Amino acid sequence: MRLEPESIPFPFSRLYLRAVTRTRFFRDVYASLAQEAAAQLTSGAVLDAGCGPGDLALRLAELRPGLTVWGIDISADMIRLATRRALSTPQAPRLRFERADVAALPLPDASLEAAVSSIAFHHWRRPGVALAELWRVLKPGGFATIVDLDRDMDRAAIRSAVRRWGRKMYFLHVAKRIEPFYSRGRLEPLLAASPFEHWRVERRGVLLWMRLEKGGGSV
Repeated sequence: MRLEPESIPFPFSRLYLRAVTRTRFFRDVYASLAQEAAAQLTSGAVLDAGCGPGDLALRLAELRPGLTVWGIDISADMIRLATRRALSTPQAPRLRFERADVAALPLPDASLEAAVSSIAFHHWRRPGVALAELWRVLKPGGFATIVDLDRDMDRAAIRSAVRRWGRKMYFLHVAKRIEPFYSRGRLEPLLAASPFEHWRVERRGVLLWMRLEKGGGSV
């Protein structure tokens, strides 16, 4: 069984939103990723690939007033939610959400300073093509930070997650068996085959953090 957010119709998409992406765990991941990316950026354009209801994009726009943030998602309902939320914020002029596939980005070459993605990579049906697309739309010196759950997360990591975020995190024992998460061993050959000149994978608890850099300049 594979959970595909694209296939979750309204109103079940809203239940998914409340049960999953609005948990304290997801909120903390969004906050950490936004802060890490914002620390390296002051202005320009950033892509949130697989933006869901827009939490990460909104955080980036709040942290850096000089940024324009694009959010893309394959789910039309998530794009509706993100757009609606953005319109109620002062950051609305700097936020744009569009339904699109990360493997076919509607953006010009070398148009972004950075790209981020949070717990969406395992849903990308053509990850190699998607990585090439991210490389294409980044400016020389740009970077992508991609965070996803680790298929090889061990019991100790899950116990630590339970202590930090609550008993719902025990669900990871099941999720890692039914969801197509990547292990570090499966990720590294995929990243090595991508156009990115520099990359690394770091294990952080139950998560894998991928840092990919496009050569030829500095952000």
